[in-house]
Amino acid sequence: MCEITNKPTGILLISGGTRSLSGQRQTQNFVADLKRRMGRRVPVLVAHLEAQEPSLKSVLGFVDESGVQDWLCVPLYLFATGYTVLHNPVWIAKFLLLRRPYLHLRWMPVWGTERQLISLTAGYIHRLLLDFDETTTSVVLVGGASSSSKTFQRYRQVAKRISKWIGIPVKPSILAGVGTSAYDFFSKNSMAPSSRIFVPYIAFDGLLMEKFRNEIAKVKPVKGQQSLVALPVFAQTELTSFIYNRITSRFYNSSYAPPHNVEDNSALVHVKRNSVV
Repeated sequence: MCEITNKPTGILLISGGTRSLSGQRQTQNFVADLKRRMGRRVPVLVAHLEAQEPSLKSVLGFVDESGVQDWLCVPLYLFATGYTVLHNPVWIAKFLLLRRPYLHLRWMPVWGTERQLISLTAGYIHRLLLDFDETTTSVVLVGGASSSSKTFQRYRQVAKRISKWIGIPVKPSILAGVGTSAYDFFSKNSMAPSSRIFVPYIAFDGLLMEKFRNEIAKVKPVKGQQSLVALPVFAQTELTSFIYNRITSRFYNSSYAPPHNVEDNSALVHVKRNSVV
């Protein structure tokens, strides 16, 4: 029997930010710090939304080097790229579970409309959550910023669909910007995300952080939306504390017993390696 703990049991989805070496290091440090704060009973689901071959190799290398055994890693092509999906069939990672020292992969060719891909991903995550943890109380979607304002609508769509399928809240509440894409978005677009849905952050340091703050101060907010200047911009050291506090205090019940110990999940490995969505 698992001991009762007040630590949250939930799924943290992370997408993007791992194709460049600097992005890999920043994301790796962020996740490692967050997991130390939350405890090893909390699984982290890494959903990489751009599974073309170059970025897939990057994210696999990033995950493999982290050495964290209780991650569930799902590289998925979904909506983050600007490609016309109907004319660019891509390979989607059907299954990926990290068990060092080897990564087990299954692949299938997938193409279709954006709506179809969102539904496919919602179903995939639904099945994954059912296999892994039937008592999960919330899903936190951490997504990469984009230079296209349409990305925000896509995040809302996928969060809504996944929430409907799995019957638990899916909060696209953290908009992650690791690298230059977030800077490009906020400096070139006047559409500011609602603070009730997104909390953008940027993991910049030093002069680039200051440049970002100065640039967003020049952007005029859209009527009825929060000013960009009022939105939080975090340094790397501030970031994990902020997300940890949001996850533990807002999205989860205060106490419950986790269904199993992630340190001993050999049964899960067997089930997941033979799952077909």
